[in-house]
Amino acid sequence: LLEYPYGCVEQTSSRLLPLGLVFSDFQRLGQSGAIREKVSDRLASERLRLTQLAGPQAIFGWWGDQTAPSAFMTAYAYYADWVASKALGIKLPPEHWEHLLEAYKKHGDAEPLLNKVIIVWIASELGLPIKTLAEGVIEFAKEAKETKESLFSSHPLIESQSALLLLD
Repeated sequence: LLEYPYGCVEQTSSRLLPLGLVFSDFQRLGQSGAIREKVSDRLASERLRLTQLAGPQAIFGWWGDQTAPSAFMTAYAYYADWVASKALGIKLPPEHWEHLLEAYKKHGDAEPLLNKVIIVWIASELGLPIKTLAEGVIEFAKEAKETKESLFSSHPLIESQSALLLLD
């Protein structure tokens, strides 16, 4: 991930997560030196890159504001930023994370069930209120169970047959 040449939201976020976790471990273990500084610099640089990819209303698409807004990519980006910010000791106001809720409100209907579940989990991790979101996802799942064929068909990472087993 560190050497991958592209810098879309997914790849930048995917770099931030392990960097944030490693840097947090360095701090916890009292690690110092050149490697710690290199990880810190890279973490800060990738975090800056991520913020530059934010589109209008701080909503993300796969390639920033050059592609369609995505509630899922927004949640993933905010989760990666949350991990990186915590690792770097950056305190952000609670309102900062609420952009995730706005993205879900505006673009969540376009997401398949699995993405919705992940978004709710991320929102929970960030300390956002999720009761209404979770209830909506549960209702969506109940309605979708009646039409199993279309439930996961729009999710590129899951084969429909495997996903159907989850519902039975």
